Amino acid sequence: MMLSQALLLEPLYIFFGAVLRGLYNLTGNYGIAILIYGIAVRILLMPFNVKQHKNSLRQRALQPKLAELQRSCGKDKMRYQQEMMNLYKENGVSMTGGMGFMFLSILLMWPIYRVVIAPFTYLSSISIDSLHKIADFVATKGLITEAVAKNIETDNIGLINALHNSPAVLADLVNQGLMKTQDLISLNFFGIDLGLIPKWDITVYFGPDSKVWLPILIIVLLNLITSIFPQILSQRLNPMMAKTKEANDLAKVNPARSAENNTANTMNRSLLITMPLMMLMFSMWMPTAMTLYWIVGNLMMMLQTYLFYIIYTRPYERLMAQADSTSLKTRDEVKAELHKLKK
Repeated sequence: MMLSQALLLEPLYIFFGAVLRGLYNLTGNYGIAILIYGIAVRILLMPFNVKQHKNSLRQRALQPKLAELQRSCGKDKMRYQQEMMNLYKENGVSMTGGMGFMFLSILLMWPIYRVVIAPFTYLSSISIDSLHKIADFVATKGLITEAVAKNIETDNIGLINALHNSPAVLADLVNQGLMKTQDLISLNFFGIDLGLIPKWDITVYFGPDSKVWLPILIIVLLNLITSIFPQILSQRLNPMMAKTKEANDLAKVNPARSAENNTANTMNRSLLITMPLMMLMFSMWMPTAMTLYWIVGNLMMMLQTYLFYIIYTRPYERLMAQADSTSLKTRDEVKAELHKLKK
């Protein structure tokens, strides 16, 4: 099963490896190539994000009708579900609006991870046979372990670091025709080795090699911080959050209301904690190049959230306010404008 999945995804790895190699050749810097790739992925996902955001706004616009359905259907859950599905269908709301986006996000993220941990395999396009010969030769020199040599197809980082530190061994491999000098990609990003994986031992970052490891720690912390802000911004710019705050204020006056708000508040708080912690854990397990990719993704997500608020959410809030006012527009006119969200 694992073998069939690997064979199925291999063309993706090769394609994204070629893309990243092209960016590396264009910029001459591995880190900048990662940043450009991250920006390009977010731009590529933008149309899907727009569709998902509009779908979410349409769902919000139908909340009053859903409340009416709940009252009319009473305890008949089957009828309520059927009526809700019909209502969503009539108004162009997709029940799986976010699933396609999530799948595509993962599909675009996984290849970059494979490329990041195996640059020789996917960026330099060294054949598998040559790669094993290179790894075995370097292992005989005591520069890498047998375990590293065994897993060389899927993880080249240890071999790359060893060759960067051993010019004589690299020259021997070039003379044997197993690789070219330009195949050895520099993982340096303004003095930061993007091939390094962070260490849990905090003393490493402030010891004799702090110049090497402290920048790695800073990148990990930047990823943690930038993973928090998109969620905060999204909640602050979410019109539903204003209603939640109002409900919380009312709950202070009327304790009977507090129970129904506790669930939403708990979910929001847990999301703000669990997602950044997950990003922190992933950052500590993967090469720093992957963390750099996540940072640019987080920054692009913040920019996207703000733009979506200006372009879509704020006009939506204005129209919904007008729908409650007889002095500005009739409800039918407002509904017509809200209907444009389908397009």
